[in-house]
Amino acid sequence: MSQKNFDITICGGGMVGMALANSLADNGFSVAVIENKRPKNFDQKQDFDLRVSAITRETIDFFKNLEVWEYIKEKRMCALHSMRVWEESGFGDVTFDANSIEQDNIGYIVENRILQLSLWEKAEKNKNISILCPETHLNVKIENDQAEIALESGECIHSKLLVGADGANSSIRENFEFGLKSKQYDQSCLVANAKVDNQSQNITWQRFTPCGPQAYLPLDNNTGSIVWYDSAENIESYVNLNNEELSLRLMETFPYEIGKVSIKNKASFPIFKRHVDRYVLNQVALVGDAAHVINPLAGQGVNLGFQDVECLTRTLKSARDKTDNWSSAESMIKYERERYFANSLMMNAMNIFYYSFSNDSHPIKLARNFALYAARFNPINKLIGKFGSGSMDNYLFK
Repeated sequence: MSQKNFDITICGGGMVGMALANSLADNGFSVAVIENKRPKNFDQKQDFDLRVSAITRETIDFFKNLEVWEYIKEKRMCALHSMRVWEESGFGDVTFDANSIEQDNIGYIVENRILQLSLWEKAEKNKNISILCPETHLNVKIENDQAEIALESGECIHSKLLVGADGANSSIRENFEFGLKSKQYDQSCLVANAKVDNQSQNITWQRFTPCGPQAYLPLDNNTGSIVWYDSAENIESYVNLNNEELSLRLMETFPYEIGKVSIKNKASFPIFKRHVDRYVLNQVALVGDAAHVINPLAGQGVNLGFQDVECLTRTLKSARDKTDNWSSAESMIKYERERYFANSLMMNAMNIFYYSFSNDSHPIKLARNFALYAARFNPINKLIGKFGSGSMDNYLFK
């Protein structure tokens, strides 16, 4: 490796880490990315990734600005024309569609590995980005206002700023005293990909039941992603079923809208939320899941991570124009304040939403049904549709 000094080193080449690398490099920063494994090249014959994301219109604009959207479009994704939400035993039932927000769609469902790969492909062509892969950081320390990163290969690199984009179990976060609040929910979540014949290829829906939410997200080629919340014990029993048995169980338990399904692959995970006390500390910053993990109920996690990227890039660029000490915690305080507030707001909203729809108290049940019913009418329907698609984020958080 010829270059050993960089403006910024990013630990983690996932979706958010590589988005940050592209964004910073496009603004003239020299960037090193440390990642253990490059994503595999795309093949249309590949099975669908179990990890998918609902990409908002604001995130689409972000990808277009990075010139990454074309890389994503040439692979596969599914446009969403409408979204339906209802309660199993109640009169609350509302649909949001693209017409209500005067758009062609309300967003896209995209596999996480396609997002990551597309960002890698763009980064590999950027002369301001050095991708150190396969590589792992062994030790990091801050000395003389610089980050020193010792690598498994025996090399040592230096940068003015170190960014932890290494996920929910971030080692960068653990190496420094950022503080962390964490809560695990009582329920777990099953995700599965299945062949479907329900003909609702561009419609996503979510039904709330006393046991937890059930959701369907359309993918390409008559394939859908199924999300099932339930007690940890029940979810474990579902995962242990073979694919044919689980398909039958789904068709018995899910609404008729699911149609006939044939499970292809499945997995489960616990549901928790995490939030750091600080986003910046000395010459270190955190982004994405390293800083915050949200209840996946509304599929907003990765969109929040990309908003972190936009805000941190904007903050660093502004600071660099004013001072040589642009990588200090003082220079990045705007990033911390803006993103801590915005992410806390979304996390608290999802928490209220989750517990409101998990509560079987009659007054609360009646109130949420009235809320869903009221959301059928303009201007409430249009307002919520715009918020859910990301069309209002610029007004709320910038």
